[in-house]
Amino acid sequence: MIKILSIHIPKTTGQSFYAILKSAYGDQAVCNLTSRRIKEGGMALDKMIPEESKALHGHFYFSEVE
Repeated sequence: MIKILSIHIPKTTGQSFYAILKSAYGDQAVCNLTSRRIKEGGMALDKMIPEESKALHGHFYFSEVE
């Protein structure tokens, strides 16, 4: 179950926050997505996000994941 949705806006310390999320939840519990990956994935979004994910982070629009 996703507890945190983190939309990384370029040049706003997103990589640092991504590292903090991985430190807090563990590497396997943080899913990193991009708009490109969502569009080119060829599958439903719920299939792209591992079941153990607790945080979703990356360069994407909220409308792509709502």
